[in-house]
Amino acid sequence: MTAIDRTRAAAAFKTYTDAYDAANPRIALKIEHTYHVAEACDAVAREQGWSPQDIDLAWLCGLLHDMGRFEQLRRWDTFKDAESMSHAALGVEVLFGESPDDAPATTSIRDFIETDEYDELIRASIAYHSDFRLPAQLDERTRSFCDIVRDGDKIDIMRTIADSTVDTILKVDEDAFLASRFSAPTLAAFDEHRCVTRDERNEPADYLVGLICFMFELVYPASRALARKQGDIYRLLDAPFGIVRPFTDPATQATWERLKERDASLAGQRLALELGQKLLDNFDGVTDNFVLRSAEDGGIRVLVDGDNALRPTDAGKMLDSARNADAHEEFGRDRYACLTDLVAILQPARLHNGTRATELRAQGIGEPSHQRQVLLGANAATHHDQALGFGN
Repeated sequence: MTAIDRTRAAAAFKTYTDAYDAANPRIALKIEHTYHVAEACDAVAREQGWSPQDIDLAWLCGLLHDMGRFEQLRRWDTFKDAESMSHAALGVEVLFGESPDDAPATTSIRDFIETDEYDELIRASIAYHSDFRLPAQLDERTRSFCDIVRDGDKIDIMRTIADSTVDTILKVDEDAFLASRFSAPTLAAFDEHRCVTRDERNEPADYLVGLICFMFELVYPASRALARKQGDIYRLLDAPFGIVRPFTDPATQATWERLKERDASLAGQRLALELGQKLLDNFDGVTDNFVLRSAEDGGIRVLVDGDNALRPTDAGKMLDSARNADAHEEFGRDRYACLTDLVAILQPARLHNGTRATELRAQGIGEPSHQRQVLLGANAATHHDQALGFGN
């Protein structure tokens, strides 16, 4: 694989964008957005364990994903594809096609990378980054780069919106935004846990629903972790576009409160699933065969093989030991957790020294008799200082 020169690519991007009006806040916004998406792609690729060459390529795809935005704004004075043309298609045209005679700057993919080895992959990552769904015929490698660019784009769009005014993004003032309502199609998209299509957004408020729906479709676990760490989704929920006033219509405000509550609940469930999987990935002594699934109460259930007699620590003894509701238990060579509730806690990671809740428990679930079901609760925080240590 040919190495990618990041310095060369960054210089080519700056040369191209310098020809546009950086004093225009919308141009400045897209330049900053581009750099953030490139860094998000880099961060996610690293966390996912990609090779150094593929990390560089992910970064480059992120850098190039919005190359069409600058010409879009110059020609049509809008970022709305429906009122101009697909900015993704325009980006492909800028890098791989012919620029118009009146364009303030011209560039091509060869300004960013010398080899044509990655051209088709880069072209796809640009062309499909804003599509509602990726084409089914994409090969696995191309799809992985398309996914990482789409994730990086979504993550930074949340930052961009949280940092921007409603006038900059939607070309409406604060009063008009607060007077708008949520359309039925956007609310249906939220309830279906999917992104909102362009033709489903009819009012300014719909754009906000579309943003919080981004979290439903982030592909990589590292992307979801990065979005949570950056915290922009929480800023959007608390003060969209920096607006702290409620919606004008009480019914619209009530709907918004419902969406915020459900979004927080769903995020907690997904985080519990991810942490549960990570816990199992790093806890070799539990079982070779398990089932992980969502639970209606916001946690996750793990089917654990208790018939583990050949291992130093017997999962069956752990789960079947005496239930002492007041015990302070430590994981050691000769001790077992003697609790009704064997719980992995998110904040903080602790074992409760009393009965937490009936739904958070290790229990038998029928055939075969050596299997047990353990619920990992999403919000089962405790007030005691009993650390939960696995394998320490």
